[in-house]
Amino acid sequence: MGEEAYNAIKDRIIRMRIAPGQALNTKALAKELGIGMAPLRDALQRLEKEHLVVILPRKGTYATPMTLVELQTAFDARTLVERAIWRMAATRVTEKQLQTLQAWFADMRLLANKRDFGSFIELDSRFHREVARISGNVYLEGFLSSVMPTTQRIWYYVHSGSERPEQSILEGADGHRPLIEALGKRSVDLAEESITQHISNLRCKCLSLLDRPGVSVAM
Repeated sequence: MGEEAYNAIKDRIIRMRIAPGQALNTKALAKELGIGMAPLRDALQRLEKEHLVVILPRKGTYATPMTLVELQTAFDARTLVERAIWRMAATRVTEKQLQTLQAWFADMRLLANKRDFGSFIELDSRFHREVARISGNVYLEGFLSSVMPTTQRIWYYVHSGSERPEQSILEGADGHRPLIEALGKRSVDLAEESITQHISNLRCKCLSLLDRPGVSVAM
């Protein structure tokens, strides 16, 4: 039951159904999910470790705000981790693994054309986690997994704020092409350069939306 509550609340936060900074009514959540307060607290503590909620003693629990500091910190962490991951993966990737990544890239473009954003986000995360696995470093793989929920949430944020969401998804899918090409060339420098640019593009899209009404930009 606790696992189901954890997944349900996490999904709502990532998909922006619980808005950034919104207070969580824990009693109402427990009743809605059909669980007691103890398993709900366990779920919220797990989400706090993933930086998706903030628990303030005697004040309440809130979805982590989308502040400038939060966004920049997440992007900085992901850039540092994925640079190392992609350098390692470029020296270890096999032809079979490349073929799998290429097939997923094609699937991402299909999902983009179908405007199936939820499935696109899941496959995007799967793609990056697979490259982390290919790198052969379980610690880097774990670090990436810890930041992926925030990254998924950022993608939903970008999508919700885009004037042309269908174009945003397609651009996101096409952004994986140079990544695969870099791995195919087994070039550690090109792989690092490509993933750095890939993350930078998402960062620029996200930061351009920060002046939207209702979005916190606290320093």
